[in-house]
Amino acid sequence: ILSRDLNFLQKGEFEALCISIEEASKLLNAYCKGVINNSAIS
Repeated sequence: ILSRDLNFLQKGEFEALCISIEEASKLLNAYCKGVINNSAIS
């Protein structure tokens, strides 16, 4: 967000990065839940 506010990124670049960050966040959260569930079962 700061990079966008300081005009280091254009709007399109910022939006593309936000989408990538959201996707990575979802994948990491799913992975963490899987690890937690797997360790609870073992």
